[in-house]
Amino acid sequence: GCDILVGVHIRQTDYKNFSNGKYYFETDQYFDIMEKVEGLFPNMKVKFLVCSDTKQNKTIFLGFNYSFGSGHIIEDMYSLAKCDYIVGVPSTFSMWASFYGKVPLYMIENLDASILLEDFKVISGK
Repeated sequence: GCDILVGVHIRQTDYKNFSNGKYYFETDQYFDIMEKVEGLFPNMKVKFLVCSDTKQNKTIFLGFNYSFGSGHIIEDMYSLAKCDYIVGVPSTFSMWASFYGKVPLYMIENLDASILLEDFKVISGK
């Protein structure tokens, strides 16, 4: 029931310490990114597939049309690969989903950055 399905990969467990927490973001920060992404598709029904390595508080996402992935690492990865777009921190998990499904990926590196459709790139093996 959507025009655009955006996969959101929330990686929090190991990213608290990886690179001194550079890519660790709280769930409400992902919410802000989701708002920006939703704004890229005016007049379209956007749905988010939220896949995370931690249990998420459902009430945070109530402003969105969303569902959660199964929580199984393989199922989540291949579910992201079936989305129209993917959003996530720099991670081989998100990159593999982009590569496998040929899905444009936006890697979150700066929370304050504007997000444009041309910022989404399909990861290729080249």
